[in-house]
Amino acid sequence: MVAANPIEQFSNVAIRQRIKCLKPENGLPMSVQWSPIPYFYPVQILQFGFDYFMRNRTEQRKLIERRLSNKDDFLVLKSGEKANFQLFSDLPILLFSAKIESMDASFVIFFEERIGGNLKRRKLKLEFRQWPNGSEKCVWNLNNNFDGENDEGNLHFAYFLEQNADFVEYLLDLPIFVLKALTLLNSKSTLSDALNFIPISIQLSGPLQLQLTSIRQKNFAHKEMPIPVERIFNKDEEENKLFLSAGWYSAMAQGHALSFLARAFNATGDARFLLAGERACDLFELVFFLIFKGFLMLK
Repeated sequence: MVAANPIEQFSNVAIRQRIKCLKPENGLPMSVQWSPIPYFYPVQILQFGFDYFMRNRTEQRKLIERRLSNKDDFLVLKSGEKANFQLFSDLPILLFSAKIESMDASFVIFFEERIGGNLKRRKLKLEFRQWPNGSEKCVWNLNNNFDGENDEGNLHFAYFLEQNADFVEYLLDLPIFVLKALTLLNSKSTLSDALNFIPISIQLSGPLQLQLTSIRQKNFAHKEMPIPVERIFNKDEEENKLFLSAGWYSAMAQGHALSFLARAFNATGDARFLLAGERACDLFELVFFLIFKGFLMLK
C-alpha cells in the first residue's frame, strides 16, 4: 500500500541494518549500503531527516526535559580526572556540549539490562573517544576488555570520536546507539532488545571541558534531529564529504534535499533551511545558463 504522504515511507530509518551507526558528533547515520567502511550516504541522511521531520509534525506526547546539573559554568577536567552524572532511566535522549581535548579524554555511558521486572542481569557500556584508526569502524566490540567482569556476560563497545578543537553539541539517541552495538553480536537484534538496557550513568574523563547547563535528557528530540541534516548540506559544513558522481543516486539525493529543505523551511520558518536550498539550486541555475548559452551560440 502506498503511503498517503510520500515521505511517510521513511520511518525508523536509524534502525535499518544498512545503517552501521549514528555519528556521535552530529547524530547522522553512517551507511554501509555500498561499502563495508561506514560513510555519509546523502540519500539515507535525507530519509533520516524526513523521518524526524514527520515525527515532529505528528508527535502528540508532552515534551519532558530534565537537567543533570543546575550550575551555570564549565566543568574542566584535567588528564586523569573523572566526573560522573546519574542518568534518568526513562529519558532516552542525552544532550550535552563538550570539548574533547586529547585521545586520553572520553565519555562512557553505563547501562543495566532489564528482563521483565528484574534489573541488573548484565551491564553494558559504550565508550566514546578518539580511538587510533577508529574512523573506519564507527562502532566495534570491546567485550574482551570489561575490567575483569566479563564472567557475567557484560558488554563493552567503542564509538569513534573525531578530533575537534571546538565544543561539540552531542545529541545521543541512547537506544539506537545500544542497538547498533548489539547488532555486532547478533545481526537480528531489535530495538526492543536495546530498550531492555536502561541508562544508569555517564562518566567523563579528562582532559575535557563540559558546559554544565547543557547536560540534560529528553523523552524525544524530533525537532533537533533534522538540524544536522541541513548543516551537512551547507557548503560551509563537512566540506567535500558528500560528493557524489553523476548518476541516479546523485539525482535522487538532489531531489530529496530540495524536498526536505523546502518542507523544513515551510514548517519552521528557519532561514537556515531556505539558504541551504538556495545554495543547492545554484548548481541548476549554472547548468540552465550554460545550456541556454550553448543554444544561442548554435543559433
